[in-house]
Amino acid sequence: MSLHEDPMMTEEEPYEYVTLDQYLPKEIKMMIFEFLPVQSLFMVAHQVCKDWHQLLCTEKNKFIWFRLLSNILKTKLMIINDDGKKITKQQEMIQFLSCKQWRKLLKFITLKERSIIKNYLHLQQEKKTESEKTTRLTQPEDPPSDDEDEEWNDVDNEETSTTPTIENLQSTESTNDSQMQLSSSTIEYPSGLDLFKEDEDTIRSSFKERTLICKSIKASSVDFTSQDIEKTRDARNTRSFWSSTGSKDNKANEFLIYQLQDPWFVVERERKLQKAKSVKKWTEFYKYVDVINTKEGKSDDTTDHDESVMSFDSQIGVLFLEKFTLKPFLASWQNNNCYAPKQVSLSVAKISPTTKLEDLKFETLDNLEYPVQNTNEFHQFEAGPFIILYKRDNNIDLPPTEKTTTEETVRSETTRNDDEDDEDEGIEVENEDEEAEEGQNQDNGATTRIVITDDDLLHALSLSGGAINDDFYRELRRIAERKLIEKRREVEENMLFQQLSAREEGNILVRFNLLGKGQTQPTDNLYYTCLEFVDLSGSAFVL
Repeated sequence: MSLHEDPMMTEEEPYEYVTLDQYLPKEIKMMIFEFLPVQSLFMVAHQVCKDWHQLLCTEKNKFIWFRLLSNILKTKLMIINDDGKKITKQQEMIQFLSCKQWRKLLKFITLKERSIIKNYLHLQQEKKTESEKTTRLTQPEDPPSDDEDEEWNDVDNEETSTTPTIENLQSTESTNDSQMQLSSSTIEYPSGLDLFKEDEDTIRSSFKERTLICKSIKASSVDFTSQDIEKTRDARNTRSFWSSTGSKDNKANEFLIYQLQDPWFVVERERKLQKAKSVKKWTEFYKYVDVINTKEGKSDDTTDHDESVMSFDSQIGVLFLEKFTLKPFLASWQNNNCYAPKQVSLSVAKISPTTKLEDLKFETLDNLEYPVQNTNEFHQFEAGPFIILYKRDNNIDLPPTEKTTTEETVRSETTRNDDEDDEDEGIEVENEDEEAEEGQNQDNGATTRIVITDDDLLHALSLSGGAINDDFYRELRRIAERKLIEKRREVEENMLFQQLSAREEGNILVRFNLLGKGQTQPTDNLYYTCLEFVDLSGSAFVL
């Protein structure tokens, strides 16, 4: 069967049973799928077949990329249709993306699997530390180079021997060099055909790990109105926390629902941030270097925008979930009793315009239940990489929810009376009022104000030996300067974000299923779940 014939068009052979032999020459199939790792796939395809762009990017070959991606991710890929349901049939999953989109997604996953970002940042930190040590000892003759390409070459040289590099790419393509009559000084050969060597600024800004939670939606129960789910979003405030209502059974489950960021918002925000930092234009990021265009002297702007990994006009959003973090709350006034869940799992759902929040069907990510230790520490869990794909819907708002705050769900404060805790909550309310007033003054052009909290004062006292001396005021001044810088940066970013057309709230909700209640000493014969901080981190982009 010819490569130009599409076996999927025949009625005798169902789509699911088409083999790779019907698409690729035997020598390519053997080298790609039997002898070489995924990192060498693209270079091998280029070496054996010169039209590898046409061979591997036609729509009839999209299942090749899907199969490779499935082999890497195993079951950690979830595609959600317009109705908010998980797609389970392989044929429907393959048809969800175009061939180019599957290839771009595989490119990104391969980058993440090789941990290029972590290796690069680690190398940069080591270089910085070594440079500082050298500077203290002696003045170097030549200052450190800031050439990004040389830094990337250093990172590539540390990879395994199977990783495509600039050197082995030039050596294996010596025959092609004579045909094109181009010197290496004229052509900048990308490592692995520009599939593994990326612009450093783009990787750091677009694919860096970030929090994906943008909004707190609902908790299964709330003990006090001042202990709602919103209190789990500030990692620095150790006095605020979410608390469930008490239950007689320590096997009772709770849940917390959050709304994730919109990938289009993340992409547009990074665009504007990069533009503000005077880096390369976004359309110049993630382009495949075309040797023929270089030979003919064509401008980089001639590259098709559809080849960009970050095509903002795309209707496919991607959430790359990497890890999540929990911090149980420790009640110091109750013999240091810690209120942690026994286990936690994750589920996701897509907002539907016709379904209420209570009726949304949440799909479990990986059917894993992560054990949580009953300690007042940040517990971090590797949840991935797990990828969620879905189509964009600009007209969907969060569905209405029934008001869950009732006399049954919000218990009387007399059950857990604590005068000291009430005073702390009063101080927090005053601080929140001051911060709100401060934000209003900033909007009106008034002088920037910062708030020094009780935690800041206690921290300064701990460093000064418990005395109000020069060390105390020095640390307090340092805290004030740091907060002032953060506040100014926040004001600048808010002004920038006001120009964004995409909204931050996306179409995906995540639910933290808190299984069981693990405190060792129940209070008032009731078991609680209390958390200081909850977060889900990863990347968001579009295809």
